Amino acid sequence: MQVLLLLPLLLLPLLLLLLLVLLLVVLLLLLLLLVLLLLLPLLLPLLLLLLLLLLPLLLRLLLPLLLLLLLLLLLPLLLLLLLLLLLLLLLLLLLLLLLLLLLLLLPLLLLLLLLLPLLPLLPLLLLLLPLLLLLPLLLLLLLLLLLLPLLLLLLLLLLLLLLLLPLLLLLLLPLLLLLPLLLPLLLLLLLLLLLLLLLLLLLLPLLLLLPLLLLLLLPLLLLLLLLLLLPLLLLLLLLPLLLLLLLLLLLPLLLLLLLLLLPLLLLLLLLLLLLLPLLLLLFLLLLATTTTTTTTTTTSTTTTSTTTTTTTTTTTTTTATTTATATTTLPLLLLQLLILG
Repeated sequence: MQVLLLLPLLLLPLLLLLLLVLLLVVLLLLLLLLVLLLLLPLLLPLLLLLLLLLLPLLLRLLLPLLLLLLLLLLLPLLLLLLLLLLLLLLLLLLLLLLLLLLLLLLPLLLLLLLLLPLLPLLPLLLLLLPLLLLLPLLLLLLLLLLLLPLLLLLLLLLLLLLLLLPLLLLLLLPLLLLLPLLLPLLLLLLLLLLLLLLLLLLLLPLLLLLPLLLLLLLPLLLLLLLLLLLPLLLLLLLLPLLLLLLLLLLLPLLLLLLLLLLPLLLLLLLLLLLLLPLLLLLFLLLLATTTTTTTTTTTSTTTTSTTTTTTTTTTTTTTATTTATATTTLPLLLLQLLILG
């Protein structure tokens, strides 16, 4: 008990010593921080240079860790995106299934709607249904009948070839000498024939299934053709009504436009009638001012005396002026006569 009572007294100096040590460490750290802050302007370029020098090494060391950290961070997002994509794909598949069901049901519904007026003829349609089902078989038989002459022709050609085979062998004897040269070509032809035969063998089941496919697809094709032609028929039926409606709508507009333009046309015609005499008068004035006559007078030159030559030139100039005035006054007289009426 005495030891327990003395234990706090023993621990108190230790606690005080520890507190003092911690205080000294904090003071040293603060002092170091202050020194670093004072030396920061000097150490900053060195630190940057050191960082640039150590950057490749740091990248080599830290890049896998960074990639791993980034992957760990992005992994939930990637999982979430994958889940969203899966949900979207499921929704898209559901929508496609619904659309497919609608597309499958729509022809049936339209067929029912189209057959509603034909309910009285339902027994007749039921009687015609086996004929419609037998129609692909009939088409196939017709095709075989059409191909039968070709088959007979091929058989005749084969018989003819068999009859002509000895002659062909005699003709082919020179070619047998060239057989080593023609062997690659013959092999190529043989390969092509084998490929054609293989293709025919592959297509044979399809040819056998063709009547069944026609049997299945013929009602759908007929319905599709009917659905495609129905809007065209409706458009052809409604086209005269649409044209008549368009004409009735445009007729008042055309009449209104004609009534609006008629006074303007009359005004333009009146202006033309008023301006016609003025234009004629301007034309005559321009004609009177622009017509000038040039009269050439021949002056006889004499070498006897200078006085006689001057008198002859004055007389010729006077005659020229009189003729010019006479010619210029003639259009003016015509203009005055037109004005006076």
